[in-house]
Amino acid sequence: NNLTDAFRYIRTNQVVLALLLIAFLVNFTVIPMSHGLMPLFARDVLDVGPTGLAALLSAYAASALVGSLTLVTLNGMKRPGRFLVVATLIWHLGLLMFAWSHWFKVSFAILLATGIAQAFSLVTMATLLLKTISPEMRGRVMGARALAVYALPLGLITAGLLADSFGAPFTLAIFSLSGAVFTTLIAIRFKNLWNVNEDHNVFDLNSLAL
Repeated sequence: NNLTDAFRYIRTNQVVLALLLIAFLVNFTVIPMSHGLMPLFARDVLDVGPTGLAALLSAYAASALVGSLTLVTLNGMKRPGRFLVVATLIWHLGLLMFAWSHWFKVSFAILLATGIAQAFSLVTMATLLLKTISPEMRGRVMGARALAVYALPLGLITAGLLADSFGAPFTLAIFSLSGAVFTTLIAIRFKNLWNVNEDHNVFDLNSLAL
């Protein structure tokens, strides 16, 4: 069936497999931050209340928009795979810094930078997938890509349990550090992703055979 064909294709394409592993990873490790842990930081760590929480989430989202728009202006990139890996590492390490910040202004600034890294990672990941997957398999593999989203509830449950026992800062630090380590391991294990060259111009949207 279509799903079996998709997984067979993914297993034989190292770049696609690496991208899907990173997609699963970020849904488990860092996306739970904005979906579940941020209110805990606003209330228990930064003591800023609902207004401060709204400001933190707005900074994260607005900078992600800026990052996405910045990518639109680029004409090309020689090493999009490396760009993706570095952006994902910065995303994780930025949230690691956020985990230990007790000052609202510092936390706000960190989220501004981290939101840009998030956009760089996710947009590059999605468009690189579209450029790498053969046209006849694109729909099936992108359907399998959607399954990575189910790492989010697993991450939220795990983060909730850890935060209840050890606090939000420790939980986010563990998730962020683990994500950075596994991102590095994926890049080492799947060298084809690291070496993806300018032929996979992820920002040349006109070349996509949709």
